[in-house]
Amino acid sequence: LRTAAAMAALARQACARPPEDLCSVAPALEISGMRHEQRSSRLFAT
Repeated sequence: LRTAAAMAALARQACARPPEDLCSVAPALEISGMRHEQRSSRLFAT
């Protein structure tokens, strides 16, 4: 029950923040996406 209460409190805090404060950080994903553009053979054609 403590976990559920903590999750609910975090959700309330997130809802109170302005949209520009909400973001995620995934540097490995960003770097992988940049390398994808330079590769000659791609797994998915875009």
